[in-house]
Amino acid sequence: MSGNRPTLSKMTPEQRCRFIGGRNARAARRRCLAELRRVEVARRLKSVNVGVRGWKAELCRELGIHRDTLNNDLREIAKAANEARQAKVDARQALASEYARKLESSINPDPLYQAMRRRGTPPTQHFVL
Repeated sequence: MSGNRPTLSKMTPEQRCRFIGGRNARAARRRCLAELRRVEVARRLKSVNVGVRGWKAELCRELGIHRDTLNNDLREIAKAANEARQAKVDARQALASEYARKLESSINPDPLYQAMRRRGTPPTQHFVL
């Protein structure tokens, strides 16, 4: 219910910008607070024994948040951890690939061979006359 506030279509462009800017600022504050809360959840999670019954309820009471909020935070923390783990694996694979490429170029320094490898032509089709 909009109450005394006019709808977006009836606002002047200046009013609309101020209204939407306020909404965006509030959303940004909420995202920042959620991120800080997740950092606190992750910090406290290190000291909680998750094998004990009721650990989530205890954590919720300590932080003063609802169980659903805690579950959402735990899901986001797990997702961030998986993304970080995947980025680390991707970086290792890129490093290994670069190392293999440099090793191969040092073993076979023929520039024609290297050009054919970069183009994707199989080395077995390389004939030198």
